Amino acid sequence: MIDPASAVKGGWAGAGLSGGPVVLDVGATTTRVTIPREDGLQPPRYSRTPALQGPEAVTRHLATEILSLNPRPSRVGVAIFGFVEDGHVTALDTSIAPGWQQFPLQCRLEEALRCPVQVVNDAHAAALGEYQALGVTENFLYVTVSTGIGGGLVLPSRTGGAAYSGPAELGYVPVLTPQGQQLVEYLSSGSALSRLAGEQGYRDVQQLYRAAEAGDAQAEGLIRAALAPLAEKVLGLTAPLSIRRVALGGGVGFRPLSLKILTQHLQASLCPVKPILQHAVLGDSAGLAGMASLTPLLSGEA
Repeated sequence: MIDPASAVKGGWAGAGLSGGPVVLDVGATTTRVTIPREDGLQPPRYSRTPALQGPEAVTRHLATEILSLNPRPSRVGVAIFGFVEDGHVTALDTSIAPGWQQFPLQCRLEEALRCPVQVVNDAHAAALGEYQALGVTENFLYVTVSTGIGGGLVLPSRTGGAAYSGPAELGYVPVLTPQGQQLVEYLSSGSALSRLAGEQGYRDVQQLYRAAEAGDAQAEGLIRAALAPLAEKVLGLTAPLSIRRVALGGGVGFRPLSLKILTQHLQASLCPVKPILQHAVLGDSAGLAGMASLTPLLSGEA
């Protein structure tokens, strides 16, 4: 378990090891890499994640990005899509990232880089980064809607002791539909909306959203229906855990219309207590900031 209040104070500041640290936020579409500094994060460098080429190609890409930025990293933190356990990564949606079945990413990167590597779920890292930026003290949920869907929880202790933080696998929760059980990620993610847009004659997700924002009732209806399962599962998580604050991120999540529709879905619920939904204040840097906050885990500090 991680104490966010402690983790976010240390950051990567003061890393005196040769070469210094590097942090990455690896989505199924975009990879961001940067060097943490005393005064914050260096502006990140962006590249396209070769997710469709499989985990070996992604590993090579990450190693290349890291070494081109820092030839001798002292430690590396990787926030990545999918389910992460003991440095192994699994992605259930093979249409987005094929071949990721318990792939030992941490071990492979440590072999390539010859330094300690920590791998965590990207939404978990983003939740920690956003929690730090907001300065909240109550239970907190971060939701990302991008190529896939992810979530991260931060549950501070009421007594000031250790807290829990970790991934909230919203995208991998099944939903009962007329076609049977389907994952939320298959119904509500950016890739799902892209597929839906093509089926309905729209060029891509961007055109679908532009049409909806311009008053196209059909386009807005498609988006509204697609985001409904996600809103249902968000509420199913926030209600029992008394989560009052939810931050929304990701390429699709950052669209104003996505925030509006998800808020309307939440407000229409019978649940008497609805969470406050807002866009992430850190934007797409939340995952990098959160990964930097996990330095104590990498260095063995308390």
